[in-house]
Amino acid sequence: MLDQIDNLTGPSDNACNALRELNEFGGNGWNEFLIKYLKKFQIYKEPFVRQMLLNYQAFFVKELRTKSRIFVKQSCCLLGVIDETRTLRYGQVFIQINKNDQLTDSTDILQGPVIVTRNPCFHPGDIRRLEAVDVLSLHGLINVIVFPIDGPRPHPEEMSGGDLDGDIFWISNDPQLIFQTNEEPFDYHDQAVEAEKEAQMNMDKQLTINDVCHFFAEYIEADNLGIVANTHMAFADQLNDGCKSEQCLKLARMHSVAVDFAKNGVSAPRLTSDLRPRIYPHYMEKNDKPQYHSTTVLGQLFDQVESYKICLNEDLNKQISETSSFPYIKLIVDESNHYIKEADLTKASYDRELKRIMRQYGIKSEAEVLSGYILKFTTKQYAKQAKLFELRSEISHAVKTIREKYLRLFWEEFYQITKDDENTNQENDIVIWKEVAKHLKWKNQLDLLEFYKNNVNRNEVYKKASAWFLVTYKSWIQLIKQTKQKAKKLKNINNNQQQQHFRGLFSFAWLVYPVIFQIFDEQNNLVKEAKRKQSKNKKQQQKK
Repeated sequence: MLDQIDNLTGPSDNACNALRELNEFGGNGWNEFLIKYLKKFQIYKEPFVRQMLLNYQAFFVKELRTKSRIFVKQSCCLLGVIDETRTLRYGQVFIQINKNDQLTDSTDILQGPVIVTRNPCFHPGDIRRLEAVDVLSLHGLINVIVFPIDGPRPHPEEMSGGDLDGDIFWISNDPQLIFQTNEEPFDYHDQAVEAEKEAQMNMDKQLTINDVCHFFAEYIEADNLGIVANTHMAFADQLNDGCKSEQCLKLARMHSVAVDFAKNGVSAPRLTSDLRPRIYPHYMEKNDKPQYHSTTVLGQLFDQVESYKICLNEDLNKQISETSSFPYIKLIVDESNHYIKEADLTKASYDRELKRIMRQYGIKSEAEVLSGYILKFTTKQYAKQAKLFELRSEISHAVKTIREKYLRLFWEEFYQITKDDENTNQENDIVIWKEVAKHLKWKNQLDLLEFYKNNVNRNEVYKKASAWFLVTYKSWIQLIKQTKQKAKKLKNINNNQQQQHFRGLFSFAWLVYPVIFQIFDEQNNLVKEAKRKQSKNKKQQQKK
């Protein structure tokens, strides 16, 4: 995976392949944009895309270092549901996947052995080998894992005591990961019975505010979930039997109790001396405790990641040097200045809305908030947020809403066609903006433009898109010029001042990236045509 991460800032073909592979992580739609961008401009990068790729690298490296989150290609995370048709037998599951999340696209139905688990996964029996089968009556269920309704035990309950009220399950059909036989699953039913008895005892009791205060104090005192998890990791790393050792099996039971304590009031027992490790593996970074250098897979992975350094806060001179060769001028068309004033106001409004989200969640960079690959939340309210996936989804939705708003602002004026327009002679030529807006997406802007080509002035669209690009990059282009003219003077500027001077946002221009790409292609074609004519004239003169 480190090779894939390294490829993100390598040659464009390698970067595109890495983006396709890592697309499973999310990316909020920006992966597709980056792939198209890299194909179009190859090695030439302006500051926005460069920062996006560096941020991707930093995020994936952080995930590897802090969570050992390794990307497994032949895997997915799906919501668990029940087989209402009662077709599946015990040991079977039905899995139909559509990676594009579009019901009209083709889907893949997994068949054969798969491994299934859910978090938290501490007991050896929490990960199950099951058989994926094709069931015609279940073909209407897509991007979920369907479990059988019959059997000695529900499969979800075998995996860390899960159920089907919203639990997400991890599935893989990678032959390298599939084992031959299942371990005996832990019996989580006993703990559920104990919790039910506890609830029955308190059923007839009249609860007061003192009981609430007592429970809260008890919760604070008994909340040892993280301690149990860390202890389990330490013992699993250093004992010969790993997670099958006596200590780890005890800790797995304790963790199962502790995870439900807030719901049922049954607290896990305190850690005894035999369940307290005296030494920790180095990858856990327990700097206040004795450590040893672990040679397990996690230890080796940590060592590789530790040596992988990514600098997101480069000095301005390096940023300019790396982005000065980008063909900015080719994206500026004649008469785009007619839209400059409006573009300036629109960009200012867009930047304010994006910065508001960044301030609200404590996100430092534009690349983080747009991609959803957030390195750190600086706002206290979100800094210790446990459900990061839900938080990232919330932020991604807010960003997508802003993007769609300004996309409509760009296109609306070009589709305001009425019967009174002089170029409209037929009823079929009449374009209603509300109808266009229903189909307008970030990726299909040019498709709509081509569909309504008789109603929309393409040149005006190019001018406006070019104006959006110009107001976004005019200061950066100016700085590149100054750097070339006054290199010595610029070197003496304090780096902090440089960073403060250029903290602008660059994503505004790429809201209409299909149009920007089209401008680049047409400008290139004009250059090629001019060179062809020049070469032809030169040959004719030589003949004379």
